[in-house]
Amino acid sequence: MLKDKILVFISICLLISCARESNTSGVTLHPVPKKMPYSNIEAEMLQVQDGGGSIDKFPESVQLLYTILNDESDGLHHSETILLASGVNDTLLTTGDIDVSSVNDSSLLILDKRTNRLIQYDVKENKYHDIANQGRGPGDLDFSRELSVFDNKAFIGMGVFQISMFTCHNELCEYAKTINTDFNNYSLAPGDGHIKFLGISRFGGEDDPDPSNTDQNLIHKINYDGEVQQSFFPIYRDRSPLIREAMNSRGRVRLFPELNVIVVAFAVFPYLYVHDAEGKLTDIYELPDFIQKYYESEKRAGGYSSRSIYASNSTISHSSQLNERWLLLRLREVRDLEFHGMEEGFTGTQWFSYYSFDVAEKTLYKIGDDTIKPVGESQRVLHVVDQGVVINENGLLYLLLN
Repeated sequence: MLKDKILVFISICLLISCARESNTSGVTLHPVPKKMPYSNIEAEMLQVQDGGGSIDKFPESVQLLYTILNDESDGLHHSETILLASGVNDTLLTTGDIDVSSVNDSSLLILDKRTNRLIQYDVKENKYHDIANQGRGPGDLDFSRELSVFDNKAFIGMGVFQISMFTCHNELCEYAKTINTDFNNYSLAPGDGHIKFLGISRFGGEDDPDPSNTDQNLIHKINYDGEVQQSFFPIYRDRSPLIREAMNSRGRVRLFPELNVIVVAFAVFPYLYVHDAEGKLTDIYELPDFIQKYYESEKRAGGYSSRSIYASNSTISHSSQLNERWLLLRLREVRDLEFHGMEEGFTGTQWFSYYSFDVAEKTLYKIGDDTIKPVGESQRVLHVVDQGVVINENGLLYLLLN
């Protein structure tokens, strides 16, 4: 075993050397530092504060999250725990890949991205309704990427160059319009009369004569008619559009209008990129103890191939805006990941860590770690909403009220 670990370490060192010193072999490890956004600007390392010592500062839902993560009962015996269902024999089941957002005090929207299903749940009545489903027609969903709610409107970014908009002024949200864009839409931050979103330009079509062009921006501001008013934030500068997408597609953009701040984070980069409302970079903060994940790409005839390098790593699996000043970060931590062949599979451990970032005070707090499990076992996911915390256990949802 020690010999195998030594060989893996030597292999990774050789690959890193190839990426940094030479590209004659055609093998590169991504992210390459010089290709990353704002690579010429040094980041400021954040110091992590203990959330327990500052719990009164947090929104009520984050205080509840802290209790769940640091209490042996996991909060599941809380007297106000509600199983999201419309009846005893009609339990709401989803997949593990959902977005959850509050519409108002009495209702939640749940986007199941794997099944392209939008669900509205009534907290008081303990009932749910399907608002949209998989399809290609008006109001249908396809390749759903993210749900965002603002001012009684719901927006869903899709990887088919569209954003679906729903209005929620009545008892149930209703389809309003489809906003067509020139981008694959991965993350949305709607505001007053506009949407800031993270989108990657299409490639390979007649309107893209040079797919290797890296002179592109990632964040775009459009009005509700889809007209681009502003673009900023440089893309990961690799000539392969597939590698650009792999590095940038799991980015998240969050808007804090009262602070005149936009925060952008990516799954595989250890940074929080802070901009003002006009798109000007103001700060780059580095997350401490973040273990960089690498992807190996190899240039071959007709294109590129890529794969993950198996090792310990961190990824920012999600970020969400809690209110006018708080950003919640969920990090997936993997340790000692090894592949032992098709029959044995992977070994290693994994867990989710939760942090809260005070955007106004520029301070990072550790809320807690969830249970450590072997790689391959299902991991519960916690979503903070205005009403409390939604727990996703293998697609079965629980709501813990504040």
